[in-house]
Amino acid sequence: MQAILLSRHPLNNLSLPPMAKSDGKMVGLLMAWILGTRAFFYYYVPYFDPFLLLHHLDSSWLRENLWESVYYLHAQPPLFNLILGGLLKATPLGSESMVFTIFFLLLAVRIGVMAYSLLRCFNISPRAAIIVSALFLLIPQERWLNYNIYFVSFLMLAATLSLYRYFRSAKMLPLFIFGLASASIVWSRSFFHLVFWLVPLIGLILWTKKKRSFVVIMMGVLLLGALPYVKNNVEFGFFGGSSWLGMNMANMTRYVKEEAIQKSIESGEVTPLIQIEHFAPVKVYQNYYGLESKTGIEVLDAQEKSNGTVNANHSIYLRASEEYKRNTLALIKKYPGAYTKAVFNEFYIIMGFIPYKFFDTYPDWHINQITSNAQLNKAIGIVDAFVLVGFMLSWKRTYA
Repeated sequence: MQAILLSRHPLNNLSLPPMAKSDGKMVGLLMAWILGTRAFFYYYVPYFDPFLLLHHLDSSWLRENLWESVYYLHAQPPLFNLILGGLLKATPLGSESMVFTIFFLLLAVRIGVMAYSLLRCFNISPRAAIIVSALFLLIPQERWLNYNIYFVSFLMLAATLSLYRYFRSAKMLPLFIFGLASASIVWSRSFFHLVFWLVPLIGLILWTKKKRSFVVIMMGVLLLGALPYVKNNVEFGFFGGSSWLGMNMANMTRYVKEEAIQKSIESGEVTPLIQIEHFAPVKVYQNYYGLESKTGIEVLDAQEKSNGTVNANHSIYLRASEEYKRNTLALIKKYPGAYTKAVFNEFYIIMGFIPYKFFDTYPDWHINQITSNAQLNKAIGIVDAFVLVGFMLSWKRTYA
């Protein structure tokens, strides 16, 4: 019966070719390529300390007080900070850069192997699969993308491959790995909000005709993914993965003219906070609100991390972010045209066209969010475009 059900499944149109010796050789070549390019690029691209990023708590807090620090983390979902803290605890002082370099290198290798495997699942030839995967991993983006976005790429590939293998075999292990990877994505990146995650999961449940094991795993994914949200709702009063929502939304008002913003402030539609650059130093917000909150918890009270960067997990950002959100929604409602321009620009940036601006008034920090080297940015854009074209040509050749 199980074989009959599987034979009727839509995914049978995509059959995994038998893994021949050539696949093993291709994977070996791909791993050698990744390691070789990293040996070259790492010499020229300096190590970037992940704790300089706003997304991560101070290294000393994670090393000395990991569980309390991660529990009171509201700026980001907790998983990647938990991983960084675990690595710090297992690393002797002074060896951090070496350990983190190895960690991200292993992620790069695994991402490359899974990308190759996924292409082979779609009947892409071994030669085309290794070319596309090699180009995809040509630039060592993990050298400067050493925060949760690279880890999430790994999780998304793991979830996709595991789901495919479950539908092909009906075995529980791939389904369990898919569920764990999916929940980990929610625990790692606030972009993947649990509410939006409901849609594909419900779709998958309906697609599998409500098989009990699948439904149980999917419900487990939702419950596990909801834990940080419940904690944030109890401790900080918002249901989400990150308290930065309002400050991130403030970008969407960049195309509203200054005169229009001033009029909105005078009319009381928005507050003067709209004129303060989001993610400003803690002292700026304390002066604005006329208060200096103290909770007795270091990750919520410290204005700066030990390396001198802003502690974006300070409790004052909870209040500021909520006010930014109200202001942004008011301006979006009043100036939908400016909001539309901002949406187009965000789409333009997120699709990989990093070196360029669609509208000249966009904030400069977005242009070089990958690296300050404009020529390297351009190279990344070209490589990404070439990979996409190569994949499309390979697909066309396979199914023509």
